[in-house]
Amino acid sequence: MATRTYNSFATGWADKPKEVPSYLTPLIEALLEHGGESVCWWNGNNGEAVARILSQGGISSRRVVVRRMQAHRCHDNAFRLVWENPETYALGTGYALTGGMWRPHSWAVRKSTGRLVETTVKSDKYFGVEGLAAAKVHFMEMAADGVPCAERLLRELAAYEAAEIVKLAN
Repeated sequence: MATRTYNSFATGWADKPKEVPSYLTPLIEALLEHGGESVCWWNGNNGEAVARILSQGGISSRRVVVRRMQAHRCHDNAFRLVWENPETYALGTGYALTGGMWRPHSWAVRKSTGRLVETTVKSDKYFGVEGLAAAKVHFMEMAADGVPCAERLLRELAAYEAAEIVKLAN
């Protein structure tokens, strides 16, 4: 039977990982239900972002294409693709399963084909949210990390969502 351990960037590969925050337990359980033996979490997680990933996210069944960008910079790479080409790409964020471990991860989705665009190394599975939900999670994580522009970006995103809802209602 697979060992189900929890690892953290904050503790590295220590024998005794630091205690898992209670709001992460449902996410860890959901990820491990889809395979893998462990989940790597980091201090940047916050309860609101995790709740959004759990309530609106799931396993991706999209075909994956690899577009290599900066190694180990998946969040920046995916955000950059979307920022520079918003008509072409949507953001995806959550976790990716590689080598038996779920890791925090971000990707892009090519709107015209619906393919998941991997910017680092292809993973076995992807679990998360895409589109506006992913952007919101990304900005929430930035706010939790103290990035100065994150609160403004969240306000702008909320205004955009409100405008889109009004458009749909008309």
